[in-house]
Amino acid sequence: MKQAVTGKLSAGTDFDLFKAIMVQIENGACLTELLNWMLHDKCEDLMEDAEIYAALHPKDARHFLLERRLAICTLLINKTKRKLKPKQQEQIFAIEERLLQLCAFYARLYNAL
Repeated sequence: MKQAVTGKLSAGTDFDLFKAIMVQIENGACLTELLNWMLHDKCEDLMEDAEIYAALHPKDARHFLLERRLAICTLLINKTKRKLKPKQQEQIFAIEERLLQLCAFYARLYNAL
């Protein structure tokens, strides 16, 4: 039986949750529905945080949004490149899709400034 991805993740940057879950999946764990919702909620929180930051700090918002987009790109580029099983690839792809949607949101917000 496959090991489920645990909710025991260390605190750190806003993108550590994504990174930790991707590493666990690459190590053979399965993405649970609960963690899928956690990822969804994290994306929603990050979008809301970006909107608030942009409204409160319009002068610094463009730099902030560029840093966020760079962090996402770095995470996607640095993920493990080894061969994954189809189910693992599917789960990693789902996480990557969320990150790319978040990156696109940051780009739209950046362009609106």
